Amino acid sequence: MQPMYSEVSHVMNVRPEQINAILSKYRAGHHALAPLSYCIDFMLENSEAGSVVHVQMMMSGIEHETYEKVLTPVPLRLIMEYDAQNAVVAVIVVEPTASADKTRVTISTMSAASPNFAGFIENLFIPRNLRQLYDKELRRLTRYIDTDVKVSQTC
Repeated sequence: MQPMYSEVSHVMNVRPEQINAILSKYRAGHHALAPLSYCIDFMLENSEAGSVVHVQMMMSGIEHETYEKVLTPVPLRLIMEYDAQNAVVAVIVVEPTASADKTRVTISTMSAASPNFAGFIENLFIPRNLRQLYDKELRRLTRYIDTDVKVSQTC
């Protein structure tokens, strides 16, 4: 079965450093981007081995739970969240555009599909659902930046 892949990009009217300042703060900025309709619980665990984000979410009526190790292989440009248990890699790329005051933010995910018919069904729905989720997250990020009013988060 081919891996599943989802990607969404938005160009925002702000410099890359401002985006990174928000995304690097998992408790306040990054965490607040998750649409409330998806989010059940969010915990950030820090240790000497690094940060792990524990997320419980509801998508298409199914509860999902992940433990994602947070990596920043290219500081200020790339954030990776790796969930070994579910074989999922999520990547957030922050890149300047030709205009100095605009930034392209891309969220993508690659994951393994289940074998056989279950994987076929997953490939039909999961990438589309993730694209919808990422589009909402990037819209919340834009609103977070543009309005200077911090989006509410209760999860």
